[in-house]
Amino acid sequence: MLPGLVCVASRRCGLAHQHRVSRARAPGVMAGFDNMKLRRGLTVSIWFDGESDIDCTLHQVKRAFDNHGEHYVGVTSLMPGLTTVELVDQGSDSVTIRTNEGVIDRTNIAKRIEADRVIVDFEEQYAAGSRITVTSHFSDEFTTSSSGVTHRVVISDVEAPGFLASSTGGLAAPKRGMLS
Repeated sequence: MLPGLVCVASRRCGLAHQHRVSRARAPGVMAGFDNMKLRRGLTVSIWFDGESDIDCTLHQVKRAFDNHGEHYVGVTSLMPGLTTVELVDQGSDSVTIRTNEGVIDRTNIAKRIEADRVIVDFEEQYAAGSRITVTSHFSDEFTTSSSGVTHRVVISDVEAPGFLASSTGGLAAPKRGMLS
C-alpha cells in the first residue's frame, strides 16, 4: 500500500473501522526490494513494510489473538472483493481459510505477548485457483501509541512464480529464505 491509501483493521479492535497507512514501502514503488537486518541478525528480502494506527487498546489486540482462527476470518472478511470467507481448519499454530477467490493457509503461527507489545509471525500460502500460488512470511507487531495501537506489518520472502516477475517488471527476487 502507498501512503494515504486506506487499509482495513480487524473488527476485534472494537468497531469495523479503517485506518490510514502512515508509512509503507513496496517493490517498484520505492526502490524495489531491499534487505533488512531483523531480530537475531537474520537477513530477509522485504516486500512490504507498513505502519498504521488503530483506534483500540493493546488489551483488545491481545484478546483478538486468543482465537487466531476467528481473528483471521474476521480480518479476511473485511478485504474488498471477498464475498465468502470460511474457516476450514484451525490448529494450535495454523489456520486454513477458504474464500470466493482461493484458499489461505497460515502455518507456524508464533505469538509473543508482552506487557507493551504483541508480535505475531507466520508463513502464508495463498492459492488463487490452480494457476497462482503465493508464499510469504508475515510479521505483525502491535505497540501502544498515543492514538491507541500502532500496527507494523512486514511481508518478506514473497514468492509467486510467473506472477510477480511479469506484473512488477521483473522486480521479484528469488526466494532466499532466512539466512543464519
